[in-house]
Amino acid sequence: MRSLAVAAAFLAPALGFAACAGDAPEGGNPSICSGRTFDTCIEEHDCMSGMCQNFMGEGFQVCVQACDAARPCPDDTTGAPAECNANGLCKPVMPNECVR
Repeated sequence: MRSLAVAAAFLAPALGFAACAGDAPEGGNPSICSGRTFDTCIEEHDCMSGMCQNFMGEGFQVCVQACDAARPCPDDTTGAPAECNANGLCKPVMPNECVR
């Protein structure tokens, strides 16, 4: 039991120093979801457009907007224009990096 306490006393500061390097997390801190197109959502009230769409195959649910030939989709988080799918909704490759 004494050797366990000694090991814990030795490892705790070493682990603490490693965790406190002061480096920012890779990618920075995500912003708060504000209801913009392609922000994650739970329901339509979370979205400025009033449309929250679940893309089950991709594993995410995001705020979307309608699209057609006259109203193309905006760029998604990858920088490429989102796809205007068969339902006339803009479908991003991935959601915006934000938290609820």
